[in-house]
Amino acid sequence: MERLSLSTTTVERLRDIQAEQMACYNDPILRDHDVVVITYGLGPSEYLRLDGKILILDHDEEDPALVATADEYDLRTASLILARRYDLTELLIPELFPVKPKGASECRLCGGTRWIQDKVVCFLCRALGWVMDEAQPLPFMRRESRILISAPLR
Repeated sequence: MERLSLSTTTVERLRDIQAEQMACYNDPILRDHDVVVITYGLGPSEYLRLDGKILILDHDEEDPALVATADEYDLRTASLILARRYDLTELLIPELFPVKPKGASECRLCGGTRWIQDKVVCFLCRALGWVMDEAQPLPFMRRESRILISAPLR
């Protein structure tokens, strides 16, 4: 899955959210890329483009550039945050949030909730709520599934 599937009704709702955000934020990405802000602040800024693509701007990089991601963790994170913040529960689809398979165990970090202390999306289970092998290393953000959208921003 390379993008979130957005219904016409969801896009209309996102356009309303986008209008509210544009009144509050002076953000060139919000203005120029037909997006809704998912996260600002600590760590990378994340955006949902209204075609369903997730865009990320990592301010901590030496030459920050806007990239599109197809990483399922990024898609799940965006879905969880938008569902919680704007009641867009239609984004919590089974393709991104499969039921716990036989042999999997509840995530020891989030306790199956997908949230760490009800504030941060769980990185250990990659927002699934379960893990297959407790011996696996921590799955920190992968970058191989991201593609450049714009030149580095300076």
